[in-house]
Amino acid sequence: MNVLYARIKNKVVLTTILALLLSIQAFSQKVVSIQGKFTTTQAMEIIEKQAGVVFVYNNDKISFTSEKISFTLNNVPLQYALNKLFNTINISWKIVGNNISLKKTSNSETSSDTLSNLTISGIIVDSTGTPLPGATIHLKSSKKVLVSNNNGRFELSEADPNTIFEVTYTGFRKKEVFANGQPFLSITLEPVIGELSAIDVVSTGYQEIPKERATGSFTQIDQKLLNRSVSPDIISHLSGVTNGLLTDENTGNTLGISVRGRSTIFANSTPLIILDNFPYEGDLTNINPNDIQSVTILKDASAASIWGVKAGNGVIVLTSKKGAKNQKMKLSIGSNLTFMAKPNLNQGPNVSTSEYIDLEKKMFDLGYFDDLINNPYHSALPQVIEILNQARMGSISTDEANEQVNTLRNINVRNEISKYFYQTALDQQYSINISGGSPYDKYYLSGGYDKDRNSLVTNGYARTTFSGANTYYSTNNKLTISTGVNFMKGESNGSSQTPVAIYPYTKLADSHGNGLNIDFLQKTYLDTVGQGLFLDWHYNPLNDLKNHSVKNSTVSTDYLYNLALNYKLLRWLAIDVKYQYGNGENEIKTIYNSESYFVRNLINSYSSINPSTKSVIRPVPLGAIFDRSTRNYVSQYARTQLNINYEGGQHQITAIVGAEIRNLNTKGFSNRLYGYDQTHSSFIPVDYVNVYRSYVTGSTSPIPSIENISNQNDRYVSLFGNAAYTFKNVYTISASARKDGSNLIGVNSNQKWAPLWSVGASWDASEKVRSIENILSFLKLRTTFGYNGNIDKSITAMLVTTTLNANYLGEVTSIVSNPPNPNLRWEKIGQFNLGVDFALFSNRISGSIDFYHKNGKDLIGYSPLAPSSGQTSYKGNTSNMKGRGLDIAINTENLNGQFSWNTSINLNYNTDKITVYNIKTTSNTDYVTGRVPIEGYPVLSLFSYKWAGLSSMSGDPQGYLNHSKSTDYSSILTANDLNSLVYNGRMVSPVFGNILNTFNFRSLSLSFNISYKFGSRFRRNSISYSDLLSGYSVPNNDIVKKWTKPGDEKTTNVPSLNYPFDPNRDQFYQYSSPLIENGGAIRLNDIQLRYNISTHHGPIICSYSLFLIGSNLGLLWRANKNGIDPDHIPMPGYSNIIPPKNFTVGLKMDF
Repeated sequence: MNVLYARIKNKVVLTTILALLLSIQAFSQKVVSIQGKFTTTQAMEIIEKQAGVVFVYNNDKISFTSEKISFTLNNVPLQYALNKLFNTINISWKIVGNNISLKKTSNSETSSDTLSNLTISGIIVDSTGTPLPGATIHLKSSKKVLVSNNNGRFELSEADPNTIFEVTYTGFRKKEVFANGQPFLSITLEPVIGELSAIDVVSTGYQEIPKERATGSFTQIDQKLLNRSVSPDIISHLSGVTNGLLTDENTGNTLGISVRGRSTIFANSTPLIILDNFPYEGDLTNINPNDIQSVTILKDASAASIWGVKAGNGVIVLTSKKGAKNQKMKLSIGSNLTFMAKPNLNQGPNVSTSEYIDLEKKMFDLGYFDDLINNPYHSALPQVIEILNQARMGSISTDEANEQVNTLRNINVRNEISKYFYQTALDQQYSINISGGSPYDKYYLSGGYDKDRNSLVTNGYARTTFSGANTYYSTNNKLTISTGVNFMKGESNGSSQTPVAIYPYTKLADSHGNGLNIDFLQKTYLDTVGQGLFLDWHYNPLNDLKNHSVKNSTVSTDYLYNLALNYKLLRWLAIDVKYQYGNGENEIKTIYNSESYFVRNLINSYSSINPSTKSVIRPVPLGAIFDRSTRNYVSQYARTQLNINYEGGQHQITAIVGAEIRNLNTKGFSNRLYGYDQTHSSFIPVDYVNVYRSYVTGSTSPIPSIENISNQNDRYVSLFGNAAYTFKNVYTISASARKDGSNLIGVNSNQKWAPLWSVGASWDASEKVRSIENILSFLKLRTTFGYNGNIDKSITAMLVTTTLNANYLGEVTSIVSNPPNPNLRWEKIGQFNLGVDFALFSNRISGSIDFYHKNGKDLIGYSPLAPSSGQTSYKGNTSNMKGRGLDIAINTENLNGQFSWNTSINLNYNTDKITVYNIKTTSNTDYVTGRVPIEGYPVLSLFSYKWAGLSSMSGDPQGYLNHSKSTDYSSILTANDLNSLVYNGRMVSPVFGNILNTFNFRSLSLSFNISYKFGSRFRRNSISYSDLLSGYSVPNNDIVKKWTKPGDEKTTNVPSLNYPFDPNRDQFYQYSSPLIENGGAIRLNDIQLRYNISTHHGPIICSYSLFLIGSNLGLLWRANKNGIDPDHIPMPGYSNIIPPKNFTVGLKMDF
C-alpha cells in the first residue's frame, strides 16, 4: 500500500509539474495586439478576449482612471503587454492558471513575475521580418555576448531591466536597444551595402565562432560585397575587394591569386578552397556565386591551422546560402545582362602596315629573304617579297612593283580579323531560389543558368547549376540532420580560331566577303603537288570558320553530396559527423573535320606517290581527326568531431576535437582518333611506331600521337583539436594541434605524418579605455604563432617512371620522372601575427591592423647530385624562405542620416626572400630569365643587364663585362657576374589594396571601387631583330625609334638595325634595364548604381533591386610613361590585349 501510495504521489507531483510547465509555456506563447487609444479597463478587456484570461483584483484597493493611453502593440507576448500596461501605474501582476492577479504596489516594488527575476528574450529580424540567425548581442553593462539561434532568437536570464543591448550582424548596421524592463524585444536591423565591420561570426569550415573570441586574422566578405561583380566565377567576385588577397597573373598558380603572398618556391601556391566545410576539388568555374552567402579568408596560422598541411597558402572558406527555421517561404529571382564591345586589336605596340612594308623592302635589298626565296621546301613568300622578287627577275617593271606594293599599304589585317572573327559579347545570368523553414526544419533550393556569347564568333559558354540543402531538427532539438546536394555543369563550344602566320597587309576576304587563300607553300607548287592527286592544300581561314571546320567543346560536370549529423550529448557538448562524396569530370573534345586545313595538311604531309601504280599512299587516313582528353576525380571525406561550447559565469570554453579521412582519386586519359566518322562513331587505326617521310621537306617523323593515361590516389588521415578559453569576455587564449598523414610523403611512419600547431591570445581592452570612450570606443589586441603545411604533388618518396610509346624498334621505353627520395617531408610554414582591432568616435571609424612574419622551412627545391647517379639534381626539402607583411582595413561612416556616405579602405604590404637554395646560378642568363631562384632575393625577382647606352658610332647596345663597357654579348650572357646586372625589384606588387565608397540616399545607392598596386616592376616588349619578319608576329613599333646616325643615342635606347642579325645582341637588349617599367597603377574597377524598393501586395512583401554596373573601366593613373597597363602587358600582334569595358543591367526580386 505504501509503495502504491508513493507511486501515485510521484505521478501526481510529476503531473502537476508537467501541467505547470505546459501552463507557463502556453502563456509564454500567447500573443496580443492592441492598436489605438484605450483606457486601462478597455485594454484589459481586449487582453481578456484575445488571451482567454481573467483579471482578478480588489475594487476597493485598485481603481483605474478614464484617461486614454496610446498603444502600438502588434503580436507581442502576453507578459510584454502586461508590463506595458501596469508598470507605469504601480500595479504588479501574477499569472495563476487562467487568472491574472493584480495588486497595488509602492514605487519601489516590482512585479514578481518580471523585475524581481527578469528574463529578457527577443528576436532579431531584417526589414522584411526574416529572422537573422547568428547575430551577436553585446551587453554594454557587463560585456557579456549572446548569439541568436537558428530562429534569430536569444534569451537572457536574471537580466537587469535597464540593460542596453548592442546588436550586430553581417551586412547590417549596428543597433543599440534599451530593454526598459521589457521581457521581450523585437529588434529590426537595417542593411548597409558593402560594409564588412558588422560581420561577427567567423566560419573556419570546422566551426563558427564569435569574432570576439577569435585570436586569428581573417577577412570576411558578405553577399553584398560579393555582388559587386556579376562574373560567373567566384574568384572574380573576390578580386579587388578583399583584404590580404592579391589578384595577379604572376602569383604562379592557375587561379592567379595569393593570400599574404608566396609561401613556397615550387610547391602548390594556390590557396585552399573550402565549400561548405570540405575542400573543393572540382573546377571553380562551376561554383555559382549566386549560391554563396559569404566568404571568409583565413590568413594566419591560428585561423588556418585547423586545415593542416593544405593551409600554407591561406584558406578561402565559401559558405552557401541556407534557409532559416520558422521562416515563411521566400522566393528570390534574379537576372542580369552584360554587354562587352569587341576588343581593340590595334592597341598593341605594332608598326603600321606601311612601316612594315618599308622594313621588308629594306631587308629584301640587304638579302634577308634570299634563303627563303631559294629554299628547296617551296615555302610561300610574303606578298611584298613576291612582288619585289618578280621585279628583280624582270617579270614585272619596277613601277608596276611599286604600284602593287603601295596598294597594300592601306590594308590592316587586324581590322579584317576584328570584322570576321570577333563580335560584341553578351553574357546572360538567371537565378532562382526558394528558402524557408518550420520549427523543425529549414530548406534552400536554387537553380541557375548562365549563357555567354564569346567575343570570338561561334564561341560560347553555358552553365547549369542546382543546389539543395535541408536541415531537420528533432522535437527536443538535440538531433540535427543536414543534407545537401550540388550539381554543376558547364559547357563551352566554338569553332573560331584566329588565323596564324599572317602579315599586316593580308586580306582575308574579297570585296564580296568570299574568303581568300593564305598559303604556307608557294602557289605554283600547290597547284601541281602530288601530280594533282593530293588533297587541296590551300589555307583559307574564313572558309574554315564558315564551315565550322574545327569544333571545340569542353564539358565540366560536378556532383557533391553532403550528409551531416549533430547530436547534443549535453547542453555544452555535441558530437558532429559529416560526410561528403564528390564526383567530377572535365572532358575536352576537338573534332577537325575532313575539310579543315589541319586535316588536309597533316594527311598530305605524310602522303607519298607509289611510282608504279601512281596511287596515293596515306599513312594518315582520310576522314576527320578526333582529339579527346578527360580528367575525372572522385573524392570522399569523412569527419567526426566533438564540439564543446561551455559558458559558466565569467568563463567560456569553445573547443573541437576529432579525426577525418580523405581520399581523392584522379584519373586522366587522352587520345587521338584518325579517320574518324562521327556519324558511325568509327575510326581507322594508324601506325605510331614507324617513321614516315615528309613529302615537302623529306625529314622523317612518326605520326603525331597524344595518347596518355594517368591515375593518382591521394589519401590523408588527420587528427585535430582546437580550443579557446575566454575569461570575463576580455581575455582569450587559443591553441590548436593537428597531425596529417599522407601516402605521398615519406617512407617511414614518422615521415608520413606532419605535426602542426598554433597558439594565440587576445585582450579586449575596451574596458580600459572607457575614460576616453568618446574617442576610442573599442580596442582589441591579438597575437598568434603556429605552423601550417604544404605539399608538392609532382614528387613522391618512391621511384616514379613515365612509360612512353614504343620506339622505332617496337620496344616500350620508360624515363625516370621522379627519383626515389625516402627523406621527403612536408613543407612547413611558420607564421607570427600581431593584430589590433579598433573603433573610434562611437564606431564612426573602425578597422584592424595586422603585422605578420612567415618562415618557410623544408621547402621543395633543387639540389645538385653527382652525375654518376644518372641525375644532375634532385627535388627535395632543401630550401628555406622568409616573408613579412602588413594588412590594414579601415571602415568609416563619413555621413549618417537620410544621405549617408561610407568608405572601406584596404591596404596591404607583402614581401618575401629566399634564404636557402642549393642550386647556384651558372650564368647571367639564369638571373635575367628567372630560371634559378636566387638566395637573398624574392622568389619572383626581376633582373636585367646593366645598361651602358648605345654606341655613338654603331648604335650597338652596350653592357658591362669585368666592370668595363662591352659589346661582347656572348661573354656578357655566359658570365656569372651579379655586378654586371641590375636587380630591378619584384614582379608581384608588394603594396596593393582598394578604396570603396558607397553613397546612399533613400532607396538609391551609388558606389565605386578603386584598386591600386605599387612597387612591382615588369619587362616591356621591344624589338627583336632576329624575329623581325617571321610572319608569326608583327614587329614592335620601337623600330621606328631605332638608332640611325651618331647623336641618336642621346634620344633613344633602341639599337640600330645591323644585318646579319646577332641573336646574342638581341637577347642582351631584350633583357636590358631600359626595358624595365614601373608596375604601379590605380584602376577604376567598377561603378554601381542600385535602386532598392519594398512594396506590399496583400500579405506578400516584395523587394526589388534594379542595378547598373560598369566594370573594366580602365586606369586612372599608371607609373610608367609608355601608356602600358601593367596587368595587360601588350604583345606584338593582338595577344594579351586590354579587356573592353563591361556594362551590366540587372534585376533582383524577393518575395
